[in-house]
Amino acid sequence: AGKVVGILGMFGDVTEQKAMQQELADTLQQLRTILDNAQVGIAYLRESKFIWINRRMEEMFGFKLNEISEKSPELFYPAAENHARISELSIAVLSQGKPFEVEQLLKRKNGRFFWCHMRGMAVNTRDMAQGSIWIMMDIDSRKVAEQELLELNTTLAQQVSVEIANGMEKERLLIQQARHAAMGEMI
Repeated sequence: AGKVVGILGMFGDVTEQKAMQQELADTLQQLRTILDNAQVGIAYLRESKFIWINRRMEEMFGFKLNEISEKSPELFYPAAENHARISELSIAVLSQGKPFEVEQLLKRKNGRFFWCHMRGMAVNTRDMAQGSIWIMMDIDSRKVAEQELLELNTTLAQQVSVEIANGMEKERLLIQQARHAAMGEMI
């Protein structure tokens, strides 16, 4: 008849649940701190789109997460063909449960190119839709040093060849002079 006869209430102890939620939040904070302080760029991609990147990745490429979120990594490549080729190769390897590694020339936000070592791994090979994790390392200074070393080796090899040829020519002249001296003594 519209009168309140009583109140029914249920109580449950959520202390354990709250403790687990706090532990999860602490663990997530620790992982964020670790990932943001890594010396390599780390990116999480799903369906070839950026979902998350760490601070080093932002520094390396010059993009903040909100600028590239849900965008394709194609914007890091010198040309669309480069991205298509790497994407095709990586999907074939990642779907087998193997890591994919490559050294690739990539592009920063300011348009400058640099060499990058990339290593990717699928989150779940049985369900590629879960995405992949990529580790990126700026190896531009190493590549420049390798190129300088290669050029130095080439120059050194040329100089060694020239010196060997000069030494052989001197030896030939000495032998010829010794012959002439011997002939002069005989005469």
